[in-house]
Amino acid sequence: GKDSNGMDMALALGTGWILVVNTGQDIPVGSYVVSSATPGHTELQLDDVKRASTVASVSESVVWLPLEISRKVACRYLLG
Repeated sequence: GKDSNGMDMALALGTGWILVVNTGQDIPVGSYVVSSATPGHTELQLDDVKRASTVASVSESVVWLPLEISRKVACRYLLG
């Protein structure tokens, strides 16, 4: 988005929300997410190693509902 001066805004550090796409695995609290092939979304990182590609850690668990495609999830941003 843009601020009142027309400048681009980005969330990079601290807490906030992030869109996570369903890859078929529930997401426990503290799991890392990385960029996904779905524009504007992240997906579960398959290990617990913090990498340069790690975007955030999730602050709430996600148990996917049947046919659910994505969800907005509370997180802690790790990039800066």
